[in-house]
Amino acid sequence: MKKTIISGLICLLPVSAFAILGLGISGNASQFIVDPSVSPLLVDNPLGGDPLEVGSFTHHGFENGGGVGFYLYVDAIPFIGLEAEVSSIISPYYFSFGNAITSIDSAVFGFLAGSAYYTAYAKVFKLSIPILAKVQLTAGAGINQHSSIPMINQEMLEAVVAGGDIENGALDEDVLIEYLTDNKIDASGIHIQAGLQFKILVLDCIALARYTIVEDLIPGQKGFPSLNLRIGLGF
Repeated sequence: MKKTIISGLICLLPVSAFAILGLGISGNASQFIVDPSVSPLLVDNPLGGDPLEVGSFTHHGFENGGGVGFYLYVDAIPFIGLEAEVSSIISPYYFSFGNAITSIDSAVFGFLAGSAYYTAYAKVFKLSIPILAKVQLTAGAGINQHSSIPMINQEMLEAVVAGGDIENGALDEDVLIEYLTDNKIDASGIHIQAGLQFKILVLDCIALARYTIVEDLIPGQKGFPSLNLRIGLGF
């Protein structure tokens, strides 16, 4: 009798335990390297002609980034699932500029991007643990879209500092927000991913490894890997 009950539970679990719809929050860690760079600090030539170089503007480079987001998946089709995720990437970096008279050293700014991922995935392997939980391995691919703010430079500073005096002027936050909105960088690409889903009753935990192939998002990079941890509900 006991064997019959256990066998019945095992037969029912693959149907009842695997979620048709899931949603929740996610955290991500992206890996990339942006090299330092130096550009000339220029002013208008009072005599006309080419601008005069009076100093230099330096980006000190930065590595990696992280962010949070939300996800939704639909797993109603046998062997195939569909998911959508919106997320962010945030990474602080330092910049400096100076000339013969004055300088600003290691001021902080930030790289910020918002992303949307759309993925179709296949269920490669699944295992049910009687009564307790189920584990599922997936592999997928899809498209992605991104918007990021530009890297800070002399043009940005002159636009958002009162009077264009980047040495002595005060930052106008409203103008900065307007500048970043007007000059945002849009990019799109493709990605591949593999995920390991662990589900207990309606609680979903998903670990996801993804490689994003996209130009014009991370300066100097055509792609980057990321790790994603999701926690949510599956119904």
